Amino acid sequence: MNDYLTAREAAEMLGISVATLYAYVSRGMLQSEATEGKSRARRYRRGEVAALLARQELRRN
Repeated sequence: MNDYLTAREAAEMLGISVATLYAYVSRGMLQSEATEGKSRARRYRRGEVAALLARQELRRN
């Protein structure tokens, strides 16, 4: 399994839009990294996305 997700994959995992994902990054809720070889593409660590999802689920309950 790949340790990184694309913006679309991360947004789908969190159940949010890509625009909201970018807002999370802007607010410091999630970090992104530059993708090698692609000028503007970003990637997201699967573990960090999963941790954010777990925190969101805890708040809902």
